[in-house]
Amino acid sequence: MNVCIEISTFNNKEVLNKVLDRLAQQTYPTSKFKVILSDDGSSDGLLEMVESIRHKMTYKIVILKNKHQGAAEAHNQGIRACDDGLVIMMAADILASPDFIQEHVNTHKHNEADNVVVVGKLVQSKELPQTIFQQSWDKLVNALFSGEMKELQHKGFFVSNMSFKRVFMIKHGMFLNWPPAAQEDIELGYRLTDNGMKLIINHKALGFHHHQATLNSVARRAYMEGYNWHYFADHMEDCWVHLKIGQVKLSDGLGVFVYSRIKKIVRNFLFNHFTVTMLIIPTIKAAEKLHFLAPVIPILAGKMASYYFQQGLRDFKNNIPWNTQEIHI
Repeated sequence: MNVCIEISTFNNKEVLNKVLDRLAQQTYPTSKFKVILSDDGSSDGLLEMVESIRHKMTYKIVILKNKHQGAAEAHNQGIRACDDGLVIMMAADILASPDFIQEHVNTHKHNEADNVVVVGKLVQSKELPQTIFQQSWDKLVNALFSGEMKELQHKGFFVSNMSFKRVFMIKHGMFLNWPPAAQEDIELGYRLTDNGMKLIINHKALGFHHHQATLNSVARRAYMEGYNWHYFADHMEDCWVHLKIGQVKLSDGLGVFVYSRIKKIVRNFLFNHFTVTMLIIPTIKAAEKLHFLAPVIPILAGKMASYYFQQGLRDFKNNIPWNTQEIHI
């Protein structure tokens, strides 16, 4: 079975070094896979770093030097460059466990149909700086990854640890070229499901998500997801999508409609500019020294992210350019 590891990158030199090193430690023979590194126009010395270690690796690395067009296009270029056979998509911040590739291969060997897609397990990396905020955010992300395992054919479709036959993706998939944080992976999941995708979960194909979380990075990401949500919402007529942005229709059900209205009123009352900036964020910061606050930080971090997501929605609706809204916490 031909195996290509597709990794799209952009200005993440340090963590990518770790990612490539972990792939050299796989139990699966390094002579039987290669890495397609699809770079989205990095300017941090990433390509130079890869060139400097390339000769040390026992597996082949193919580098695609793309113009900066976003993650979706980088993924598409990477998938097209793969050989026909098995493609394993990894995010550029996933540290693979030793049996990562072997477990993906084993599952496909037992499920040979072209429409089979395999998803491995993701957990937050323990190698990240263990601040109170990081630990709190890890709890939220691990819960999300756990939910992903249960709802892969719906709102939890992510491509950080996923494998598929290239012919199936080329025929029915590929990413729509949207801006970053526009839910392009979830939209792809809906489309593949409509084309007969069969998802299989393998928890032994374990990857560790190695991405440091800070107040600023979480707020910016949430804001951009809200600002670009319209790309996704325009393509997906789904109750969950409507509920996420508070635009539930009566056709979604009277109960859901009423619940959405009440939720919106309560959220705006409890989590507004004053409460988030003057109460929630200072409390999160204080927890680094006042450790007795730690138990409530996961809740507060989630509410802070929700506030900035809603702010992104509002700014797009009001035609406020996102690049004028710098977030510094």
